[in-house]
Amino acid sequence: MVIDNIKKEKEYCDELFLILHWGREHTWYPEPEQVKLSKEFLENGADYIIGHHPHFVQGSILTGNKKTWFSLGNFIFPPYQKIDGSTYKWSKSHRSSLILSFNHENDKISINEFFCKIGEVDGIPRKMNKTELGKILLKIKKINNLLENQHIYSRKYKNLYKMDLFFYYMVRLFSSSFLDLQKSIFWRYKNKNSK
Repeated sequence: MVIDNIKKEKEYCDELFLILHWGREHTWYPEPEQVKLSKEFLENGADYIIGHHPHFVQGSILTGNKKTWFSLGNFIFPPYQKIDGSTYKWSKSHRSSLILSFNHENDKISINEFFCKIGEVDGIPRKMNKTELGKILLKIKKINNLLENQHIYSRKYKNLYKMDLFFYYMVRLFSSSFLDLQKSIFWRYKNKNSK
């Protein structure tokens, strides 16, 4: 159905952007199914795919001259008040963001990528220093290298995701109450088993 819609919409435009709310939260790695779908969408008429939802910047892939960014991370996301009155603060991994700038001139689109960090207190995007930028660029390069071979990536994904989830819960353990952690684990377990 999505591919049918892509083909229909492509008849009315020069460049077709898909903005997708997809992927697992709290991981640097897109799901193998997303990688497969993104290639299908691009091969059937989409020109660019911009994903969001995971709260982490994820990798990107080129399919010919078309591109997918799986997740742009968090943008303006200040700490927030939870129902129980406590404050949820985003981890350092959650405070990275990718801003895309598209410029259309002479029938060509140029794309600029800007990585930024999200303020710990106010949630406002700020310029990264050279060390922070170097770390995120290295992380994204490693992810992109893994994404180049879909077969190998599919085999490694489960362990990569488990490792991210482990670190996510460890950060939560040391930054919030143990009761919050138990609730979060129960919620994930309940939702996973209800599908």
